[in-house]
Amino acid sequence: MRGRDSLAPRRTGARRPARVALAAAVLSPLLLTACEKPVPSVTLFAGSTSERAEASCWNHDDAALPQDEVATCANAQGTLVEVHSGDTISISVDKEVAEAGWRPPGVQEISHDTYYSLPLGQELTEEVPLDIVAYDESGEQPRGVWRFRLSNKS
Repeated sequence: MRGRDSLAPRRTGARRPARVALAAAVLSPLLLTACEKPVPSVTLFAGSTSERAEASCWNHDDAALPQDEVATCANAQGTLVEVHSGDTISISVDKEVAEAGWRPPGVQEISHDTYYSLPLGQELTEEVPLDIVAYDESGEQPRGVWRFRLSNKS
């Protein structure tokens, strides 16, 4: 013969799926935002200093940025890097940037290398912008922009 408690409905098992469903509903937006692709970075080295920056603008779709967005990126503040005359400035781009193709400062051809160096020949008398631009598949339109600002180290 069963005891009187054995006829009582079990509640613990019935509530667990509801709790799991509620938790999944609450957490799913957080999980989806964590799945966004990261924006590629560029690192600029000068002397013993290095600064890493995410793109001011980046199109994950391998396509050109809209013109109005390019103009906004060109006016971004950028990351400040202090330099001395005679420093070698080195640029390291993430693999995704190299695969897209980018143009090192003062170079006409698009590069698919992840690293580039150039000498800083003279003392800077004022702050100078240094833009790194990645291009779309055509190699003609900007796909991403990184802005650095070079300043004379005092």
